[in-house]
Amino acid sequence: MAFDGQLLALVIVLGVVAMLTLLLRWTFGRDTPRTVPGWPPDPDAPTKQPVDEDFGLLATAATADSHAEAQRIPHLLGIAGIKATTTKDASGQWRVLVFSDQVHRARRVAGGF
Repeated sequence: MAFDGQLLALVIVLGVVAMLTLLLRWTFGRDTPRTVPGWPPDPDAPTKQPVDEDFGLLATAATADSHAEAQRIPHLLGIAGIKATTTKDASGQWRVLVFSDQVHRARRVAGGF
């Protein structure tokens, strides 16, 4: 008799798992590929919204006209031990940002940029 109870419990559990599987496939399965327009973003495309010029603890150490040029500057600063990142401002120009306490040193290292 105990065997019948275990068999019934097993059938119920497998049925619930099968129902959940079907429900999740119906919910998350799609025939069309899920693509987001504009992703990944083109780094040289102009920004659509003006970017706030306040970067908090970061300050602009250098500017560049292209993404490739802007990526070279943080690499150069990294060799000098300065952490840097890049962002694009509202005018489409790339900015190299560093912490405010390192901005003068970073500008000397970046030199011609």
